[in-house]
Amino acid sequence: MTAYRRETVLWSLLTLGAFAVLPWERVGKAFLTLSWSRTALGQVPSHWPLAMVGVAASLAILLALGGGGTQQAGRLILTVSTLGLLVGLIQLFTTGRAFGLGAMVSLFGLLTLAGIGLAQAGYLRGGAFVGAGILWAVVLGATRNCPWIRSGGGLGLAWLLGSSQSSPAGESRGGPAPACSGESASG
Repeated sequence: MTAYRRETVLWSLLTLGAFAVLPWERVGKAFLTLSWSRTALGQVPSHWPLAMVGVAASLAILLALGGGGTQQAGRLILTVSTLGLLVGLIQLFTTGRAFGLGAMVSLFGLLTLAGIGLAQAGYLRGGAFVGAGILWAVVLGATRNCPWIRSGGGLGLAWLLGSSQSSPAGESRGGPAPACSGESASG
C-alpha cells in the first residue's frame, strides 16, 4: 500500500502547487498569465469556497501519511477529492470565465486523487493508474463534443484534445454537434 501513499502525496503536491502558483481563471486569450491575483490562492479572500480545493489536496496528504493505506483512508480520499472537485467546478461555472492552467491542473489532480481513492478503497480491481485513467477517460470523453467547451467556455479542452480550430457553439466540421450532459440531439 505504500504505492498509494506515494502517488497520493505526489498528486496532492502537484494540485497544491497549481492551486498556489498558476492562474485559476483565464482572462481573454492569455492562457498563462502569471499574477498573484489570478491564482486560486490569491482569489480565496473574495471566493472563499475555492479554498476547498486546497483543503482537499492538503487533507489527501494527511490521509496518505496517517491513514496507513487502509480502505477507509481510500474512501476518505475519494470523498474529500470529489468534494474539492465539485466545489472548484461550481466556483468556475458561477464566475463564467474560462478555466486557466491552474484550474485545469488542480481539478485534474483532484480527479486523479479520486481515482487513487477508488483503487485504495477497493472499488476497482486495478491500481491507482487504472482508477485515474478511467475517470480521465470519462471526463475527457464526456466533454469532447460539448458546444460550451468548444466555444471557449467551460474546461477549454478543445486545445488539450488537439483541436486546432474552435468552431462556433453547436457546430462541428461535419454538422451539428452531438449532445452532451443530458441534452437531446434535437434540441
